[in-house]
Amino acid sequence: MDTQKVRAILAITVVSGVLFICALLVLLPLIGGVQNASQYTSVLKEFSGIFSGIVGTIIGYYFGKSGSTDSG
Repeated sequence: MDTQKVRAILAITVVSGVLFICALLVLLPLIGGVQNASQYTSVLKEFSGIFSGIVGTIIGYYFGKSGSTDSG
């Protein structure tokens, strides 16, 4: 397999995993009928704070501007 394909698969896996866990942390209190949702809110804040840099770097690498920025 090509190195670019492996990088792309890993990036998609990491971003999808982070989004899945964030969605789970948001939906779990709603579905479970938890009365005290502040516990889940603090966990979601910590989780998103830790992984937002990693996800931002991956998105910036794959969807960033490509090519030369010289305007002549």
